[in-house]
Parts: sequence; structure tokens; C-alpha cells
Amino acid sequence: MGHVRAFGRKPVPAVMLAAFAAVASGCAGGTGHTYGGTLQAVSATVGSMVGGRVAAVSVSDGQRVRAGEVIVRFDDAAQRAEVSMAQGQLAQARAALSERLHGSRQSDVERVAALAAQAQATYVKTQRSGTHTIEADEQRVREAQGNVSGAQSLYEQRRRDDARQRTLYVHGAISAQARDASTAALASTSAALTSAQARLAAARVALDDDRTVNVPRGTAAAFESYRAAQAQLRTLQEGARPEEIAQARAAVTVAEGGVAAAREHLEETVVRAPADGVVSALDLHVGDLVAAGMGVATVDEAGDPFVRIYVPQRTLGALSVGRSLDVRAEGLGGRVFEGVVEQIDRQAQFTPQNVQTAEERASLTFGVKVRVRDPGYVLRGGTTAEVAVP
Repeated sequence: MGHVRAFGRKPVPAVMLAAFAAVASGCAGGTGHTYGGTLQAVSATVGSMVGGRVAAVSVSDGQRVRAGEVIVRFDDAAQRAEVSMAQGQLAQARAALSERLHGSRQSDVERVAALAAQAQATYVKTQRSGTHTIEADEQRVREAQGNVSGAQSLYEQRRRDDARQRTLYVHGAISAQARDASTAALASTSAALTSAQARLAAARVALDDDRTVNVPRGTAAAFESYRAAQAQLRTLQEGARPEEIAQARAAVTVAEGGVAAAREHLEETVVRAPADGVVSALDLHVGDLVAAGMGVATVDEAGDPFVRIYVPQRTLGALSVGRSLDVRAEGLGGRVFEGVVEQIDRQAQFTPQNVQTAEERASLTFGVKVRVRDPGYVLRGGTTAEVAVP
């Protein structure tokens, strides 16, 4: 069943309605007075706490509805998905609690034991691999150092040869071509030395990274996986601790609350009449977007309205709770309805300010609530009525 959301019920009109002054004319029997007031009915503004896009408008403005009848439906795809997700989380929480309470199956223990053994083997392999990696890095550093030493020696030899060739050229002992060849050989040897030095620097950086970061990180990760697998295996073998069971129960409670909240959101996508009555202030169409918490219509409840009159002290003797009185509805051409005294104030008060004369406003009066029988639901809140008091 969809949701009935009434954002507020109020008399019509919304402000407190004061009575009119007593009319001086007598009743039909020649005695008594009539007292005027305003008929008050109860209305409720209905809407949804989720809002959204209007999917259907099931009634029209001015239409009579029964309590629980659908007025507006909103698109509920998101809310249905929310319910499904919450139900899945609840199922997972219940399964986890069941496992904590009843222990693990032997097949689960064997499976986790195999995973723990695999994690241990991976950890040992990672340790060995790290050692081999560092040893290989150290070997590359040594080779690079040897290459730098060889390139340095060759460069020094080429530098001495080039100096000698330049001296011979100055004395005319060799040609310019021989001198240029010596200079080119020196430049090539210098470039080779620079390249060897760069490779040595790179080898040292790689060794440092593997020794201080990469190998320790990989070994630590493998050890953590191994430790977690061992802990999981111990939990399965020993059973859950009391605090773990308590946590699992709490998780189920939270998940159940999530399902209840999701279902409540789904119910909020259907706006229903809170009571029998007439729909008013409804102006929606399919596709309209409505904000959450916004009223979409008003339902004027189909109950008997009441009128509050104010009578002087001398009239109290003629009134008692449950007494029938004639009520004339001015909005229906003076049609007379049966009224029943429902309440008489215990405390006197001055007549409300909006009566006709200053003399009457200074008088002490008692408020009287008269319920008007309206089986045909023809009276309207906000219209005036006169109550005859014998």
C-alpha cells in the first residue's frame, strides 16, 4: 500500500475564527437568541517526502476520494533500486552472522588453508626473488664500474697521444690529417667515458631503489597477505569471538534499518488521501517535477463541520453538552441543520473584538462548540451559520 503523507491538518479558515454577535431577533418559539459563527472543517495538505517526476495523476481537482485512495504517483525506479540494494546488504549481513554463530564448513576451512599455504609460498618466493634482484643489481654496478675504469684508462691514453700528435704537427713532423685523426679519436673516447659513467649512475640508482624501496615493499606486501590468510584460517578453526558475533548482530540491525528506510522511501512515491473528502488545489501533470516535501494537493475531510459561538452567562442554563440545536446555513439559503453541543468553555472571556458593538465586546461570554450534522456533505468551511439557542 502506498504512503499517506499529510503535511498539516488545519481548520478552514486557517486562523482562529471568532463568532459573530448575537442577533437580537427571537427564535421560532418567540424566545431565545441566535448566535452567528463561521463553519469550520478539517483539511490536510498532502505530498511526498521524496518528490520526483510525476508518473500518474489519479484524481482531478474537486473529486471526492476515500481514505487511502491514490492521488499522485511519482516515478519510483530509483527507490526500487534502493530497496533491492538494501535487501542485498541485509542478506550479506545475515549470512555473515550465521557463519559466526554456526561456524565454518570443513570445505571452507580446507579452502582457506590452501590459500594460506599459497600465501606462505609466495612470501618465501618473494624473499628469495628480492635477494636475487639485489645481487643482480650489485653485479651490474660492478660491471659498470669496470667499464668506467676501462673507458677512463683509454681516455687518458688518447689524451696523451693527442697532445704528442699536436706537438709533432707544430714541428712539421706529421700532416694535418694525422693531427685531425688523433683529435677525433680523443673525442670518441671522451663520449664513451661519459656514457659509461651514466650507466654506472643508473645502476647505482636501481640498486638503491631495489634495496630500500622495491624489494622491502614487495616482501612486506607478501608477508601481510600471508599473515592475513593465517589469521583467517585461525578464525575458521577456532570460531568467532563474542565481540565478532556482537558486531555481526549489529551489522544485521543496521541492514534491517536500511531496508525499512528504503521501503519507506518507496512508499513515499505514492501520495494517498489521509481521509474521506474532496481534493482541491491539485494542479499537476505527468512529467512535472516536484520538490521533496512540497504539498501537491489539499483534501478537505468529509466530516461534520463545527461552529463556535460565544454566549453570555445568562444563556448557559439553556445549554449542555449533547443538546441539539438548530443551525441555519446562510450559504444554502437558510437551510436548517441539526447541531449538537460538543463543548462549553469552563472559563469566561471577553467577547472577541470583531463583534458589532462596544457594549457587547465588554461582556463576559463563554465559548460553545457546536458540531453540525452534515450527512450529505453539503456544508463548506468558511461559510457563515446561525445557531438558535432557546
